[in-house]
Amino acid sequence: MSGRRWFARIATAWLMVVGAVTGAGLATTAVSAPASASVAPTTVYVDGSVVYVVGAPGLSSNILVQYDHFYETNTIPAWSVHDPAGGVAVGPGCTRDVTHFVLCPNVSRAVIDGGDGDDRITVSDQLGGVSCVLHGGSGNDTLSPDPCRVDGGPGDDTIDLYAGTTALGGDGNDTFVVHGGTYDISGGTGRDVVNYGSETAAVSVTLDGIADDGPVGHRNGNIRPDVEDLRGGTGNDAFAAYGAVENTFRGGDGDDLLIGGPGNDTLDGGFGNDTLKGGAGVDTLVGGPGVDICDAGADGGKVSDDCEA
Repeated sequence: MSGRRWFARIATAWLMVVGAVTGAGLATTAVSAPASASVAPTTVYVDGSVVYVVGAPGLSSNILVQYDHFYETNTIPAWSVHDPAGGVAVGPGCTRDVTHFVLCPNVSRAVIDGGDGDDRITVSDQLGGVSCVLHGGSGNDTLSPDPCRVDGGPGDDTIDLYAGTTALGGDGNDTFVVHGGTYDISGGTGRDVVNYGSETAAVSVTLDGIADDGPVGHRNGNIRPDVEDLRGGTGNDAFAAYGAVENTFRGGDGDDLLIGGPGNDTLDGGFGNDTLKGGAGVDTLVGGPGVDICDAGADGGKVSDDCEA
């Protein structure tokens, strides 16, 4: 029996971390550093009951943290660090098992930090009940936590949100892609957008900091007022601004209702029979294909020719 299958019998919950890096000039090809390299792609260690996964300074990390049902039995919980190219440095509290795996037992919390560089970090399959904190660090990061408390850090980040995720974009123009469930989104500084493009049900969002945002039947998300832009899906969406911010709302397909606030807003209905209400401020209204109703409000603004009323 191999060492890998033997350990499967004594582990309760494993999490897999796959680490790789790309240099700044090698953006199109992921190159894993050898085990003997002075800078490892990913460092993993345990302090107390917390396992830390840290991307290498000056490099773009590619890290996958995954709960592995294959190793689940009914004894001691552990983490597994997958090192297919020998590129994960093993720190205190962890030991290397078979060639491509590092074991970090008896942990209850994960802290993942991409560091600088344009990192790609994925946390998937609920972590087996282990709590998670994810820091993108500086750089234009792509973060996909399921679920974690996320801080994108400086840079123009893309953050996927699943059930139970709390996300702060940080500095930069960040994009939040919503995949359902309960979530809490704060854009931070910069111009940030929440994208419901994959949603087929009607979505309702008011940028007022109250947890009643989301699709029909799941309106318990919270999109805070420091998010400037919203993009709808194929349903009949309803978006409303709240503060004196220049918002941009794009309804997408469906018969959408877009309501501006006190700022100079841009409302784009997209396909469908949309209703656009500018409110205060000098607004730009674009009806798009369909029979649209457009009202720029008392302050006037620019109304496109494809607004029929």
